[in-house]
Amino acid sequence: MGRSKRQVVKWQAMAKELAEVAHEDHFSLRRGLWPTFGNEGRKLIIGYFNNDPYIHRDQELAAFRAWLGSQTDVSELASASYPNDGYTLALILKAPPESLTEIERQLRLSIERRGLHVVRPVEASG
Repeated sequence: MGRSKRQVVKWQAMAKELAEVAHEDHFSLRRGLWPTFGNEGRKLIIGYFNNDPYIHRDQELAAFRAWLGSQTDVSELASASYPNDGYTLALILKAPPESLTEIERQLRLSIERRGLHVVRPVEASG
């Protein structure tokens, strides 16, 4: 039980760091997906961020989370926002590599329903 509690703290800290990096270093991007944020076993750890705190973001996120809830192999490990006003939102997801295309599609669908910008993968910087 102690190990899983440490793991939760790790994911939460990762989500908070992603939100801060997205806000500070990728502010001009409205949304982004880091599909190779890391891995755990045979599953990818994926980072998603949203720098667009518009009025429909909660609905967009709810639609994506509803899809997540119907999945057996894709899960949300943690979420966080930055700064204190919650401008930037970040999610840490865990999924098998073959699910990445569908995750991107579901994120696009949740956004396109609102007629907004699409999610683009973020290139890793050296």
